[in-house]
Amino acid sequence: MKIAIISPYPPSKIGLNEYTRHLVEEFAAHPDLEILILADDTEPGLAEIPLPKNARLIRCWRYNDATSLFRILRAVWNFKPDVINAQLLFSTFGDQRVPASLGLLIAPILRLLGYPVVVTLHHLIEFIEINSTVLGKSYSTQKALELMTSLLVRFTTVVVLQQRYADVLATKYGSRTSTLIRHGYYTYLGKPRSYLAGHNILVFGKFGTYKRLELAMDVLRHVQESFPVATLTVCGTSHPSTPNYIDEVKAKYAGLTGVKFTGYVPEEDLPAEFAKSDVMLLPYESCTGVASAELHACRFGLPIVSPSVSELSAQHEEEGIRVESFDRGNAVQAAERITSLFTDRDRMQFIADMNFALAVRTPMAEVAECYVSLFGRLLNDGQNKS
Repeated sequence: MKIAIISPYPPSKIGLNEYTRHLVEEFAAHPDLEILILADDTEPGLAEIPLPKNARLIRCWRYNDATSLFRILRAVWNFKPDVINAQLLFSTFGDQRVPASLGLLIAPILRLLGYPVVVTLHHLIEFIEINSTVLGKSYSTQKALELMTSLLVRFTTVVVLQQRYADVLATKYGSRTSTLIRHGYYTYLGKPRSYLAGHNILVFGKFGTYKRLELAMDVLRHVQESFPVATLTVCGTSHPSTPNYIDEVKAKYAGLTGVKFTGYVPEEDLPAEFAKSDVMLLPYESCTGVASAELHACRFGLPIVSPSVSELSAQHEEEGIRVESFDRGNAVQAAERITSLFTDRDRMQFIADMNFALAVRTPMAEVAECYVSLFGRLLNDGQNKS
């Protein structure tokens, strides 16, 4: 079976790149699969990561480039896949409306050209606070994204990662073929952390939109009142739509001690980085889908301190993730949660162990098997209609 996957791919600053990497690595365990990754261009000088033997990579599109549509279509035409999988956020192809919209139209166009298409839609507009999307804050933006969702449901088979997303696709959009496949946890062959003894707070992700470092800095300042040795590690980069954000934060908080900025951390270096940390803080103003930072914390055995944001709370309930919660934007309360953990190491370890157990029960290999099974059913049915 020849599979084309349209997605960002490491090294990349665009969301979903690591998800796709882990998915490809699990797909590669099937020797009968031939995989082509149609990925975004990367910054000059960044080394490509090794690929499995039965996978190839073509970097044929760019963020905020309206011509990406045509270059992807050409690459698909040349490869002639049996099935196509597109890994999508509404902003995958840009934070400007024209390139973002054209990118989302790729999947329906490919279906009209006769290819079976599976779209993995990592969020729905119904569960996004509209002011948190990088595409704009207007009512027209919401309606445009609802229209895009309708087109994806009408012309492709849509995979979602949470049950409530599947329920909305069925009730609001009339989908009869949407499929629930859980996000899963990236493979980690290590053991759960046996002793969390330090005072290092970790934040992880792409910052500047709804993930705000100002909150993390204020939390650190308050924690240091009780634990002067406390530190903060900022693991990640600025979001592509806010490219100067981290530099601005560095300048604003230059006088705050105990802060380390790692920049982009390759997947293979994440275990060492997480091993230096003792608690993960989610400095979110809102959330636009599954919070992958939480899933990393689970698989590496870190307790999580999270704001009471509706999308995050729903994820915690559906996935069974244990967290210490604070009111959104309340740095004092978040610091109290962290200092409480630092003074109660048994509870800290209990939360970490319970979340690690979740990660072990839902490995990425099982997720990949669900996709392969779905691809097979589509080919056997000879159609891909909702």
